[in-house]
Amino acid sequence: MNNVYEKAQTALAVLESKAAGYRLQGATEERGLALEPEVQAVYDKLFESKDPVNELCKEDFAVTEDPSYKLMGVLREIKGLEETLSLPLAQTGSAKYLITDGDLVSPAGYYNDGVYVKNDVWIETNRLPKHVGGGLTVYNLHEIAAKQAA
Repeated sequence: MNNVYEKAQTALAVLESKAAGYRLQGATEERGLALEPEVQAVYDKLFESKDPVNELCKEDFAVTEDPSYKLMGVLREIKGLEETLSLPLAQTGSAKYLITDGDLVSPAGYYNDGVYVKNDVWIETNRLPKHVGGGLTVYNLHEIAAKQAA
């Protein structure tokens, strides 16, 4: 049986290792939070500038290389993956249609993998019934896969 959580667990281990590395470089969450407005100001300046190449220089972007700022990005990814690991996940098989009672949500770390948060009703089929009950939605998994591949 395929472990749908394995990809998230592997990514989480890599991110935790990165976070530990940034902490060894002296990174702290407090400093990372303090740097976020400064980084936002650099990107605001970039987007508002008519000639960003001449107005911005390497020193402007140096703040984005600070280990504390990088730590904050990694911690956000870790939080998303931890949330993913707490959800009931299901991987769609080769069926063409999925009939379910909720939205089709691809959790953090699983874009384009056919892994979704499993709803209470989860029916995979290649032939649609004549009638689908109220509150149920039909998803064409082949169309979704084609859109994600494009």
